[in-house]
Amino acid sequence: MNARTLIIATLIALGLSSGMLYLGSNLKIGSAPTDEEAQHEFRRTAIDKLNLSRASLALDDLQLDEELQKWLDGRLIIVTGEHSTVDPKTLLDELPDSVSTLSSAAVRTVVAKGTEGIMKQLDFWSDGFDPDASLVAMRLFEADRGRVGCVLIAADRAPQFSISLLNDGVTEFYNVCRHCNEPHLGNLAKVDLALAVGCPHCGRTYDLLAADMLGRYRRANAYLEGSRPPPGVGADAEDRLGEMVALWTAVVEHCRYAKDLSGLSGEKDSWQRPSETYSFRNGDCEDTALLLADWLISRGFNARVAIGNAVGEGGHAWCVVELEGRQYILETTLAKTSKVPPETQLVASRYRPHYLFDRQSLYFLDGQLGDIADYFSPDLWDALAYQNSPVPDDGLGDDTAIPLAGSTVEP
Repeated sequence: MNARTLIIATLIALGLSSGMLYLGSNLKIGSAPTDEEAQHEFRRTAIDKLNLSRASLALDDLQLDEELQKWLDGRLIIVTGEHSTVDPKTLLDELPDSVSTLSSAAVRTVVAKGTEGIMKQLDFWSDGFDPDASLVAMRLFEADRGRVGCVLIAADRAPQFSISLLNDGVTEFYNVCRHCNEPHLGNLAKVDLALAVGCPHCGRTYDLLAADMLGRYRRANAYLEGSRPPPGVGADAEDRLGEMVALWTAVVEHCRYAKDLSGLSGEKDSWQRPSETYSFRNGDCEDTALLLADWLISRGFNARVAIGNAVGEGGHAWCVVELEGRQYILETTLAKTSKVPPETQLVASRYRPHYLFDRQSLYFLDGQLGDIADYFSPDLWDALAYQNSPVPDDGLGDDTAIPLAGSTVEP
């Protein structure tokens, strides 16, 4: 199971010799389970006893995990051979995706002469579990020679991902893929300042995070904060194309290209907000592309920021606009602009977009394609809406929970 810690417990066998215990839905039933009423009563009593022991150590109470218990109840149990045991790794590896949000799990098994004998061993069990474990599931089974066995799983569940938790230093999360709806775990350490986030099940990307100059993460489209150009820029343009070019030229002339400003984060590739870029009068490719896109959107243009690769540039960011049936690439790292920016089909071999975003959505390529000339087709780009409200100076943008992966992009 991806990203799950398997805590392989020492197994306990008490009393006379007994058979090997196997768990697996593909096996035939070899011994009848105890009735459900007895199962329920045993679980209630056992959890109370475990929590009494934990209270003396100032540990939080264990809770029965209904989802994990339902899965464990569905396992078939067979007893054969000479020793009563269960392979914890085999058991944990069988955990389905529906309970794969567990960040750690440990297994204990015991066989004794009756449930009273099992109950006497609970204090010993609790000593061997991770004190951070907060969830349990347990199942009685009938062993040989009239004895009773029990399988107990103690586990902990990762929190659902949020940007706030990431910025607070939490690195292990779970979430549900917005493409395939499968839950999964992920480790997202703050080691890269631009992170493309996707699903390990379907392999599709569906979020983009970037760190600001203080090292705090925001969703990419949260950087489009709603900044507006000076009122006079493009005011005397004859048409919308002229207004677009005037805005493009104003950004290029106002902002000196700088490889990066490390800021207080002490790292490269941090992203600046458009207001910061305008104030600093410099920035790298994504900083100036963000500024231009924000200005264009504020003036009513259908504009997006593109993140990908460009020939001779490697990782790169640029701005694209759809206007009157044509699509234009607005490169913000130029020394001088042209009267008309190039249309996307003319430079498709030079620019390879991976991700797009505007104020409302992030866009990801649907499948592997060659040269991309259309930046606005819903047939090529999957749109995932992430509400983007105005970001205060100390805010982090929309904190919607997202899926996880491990791929990164460094524009």
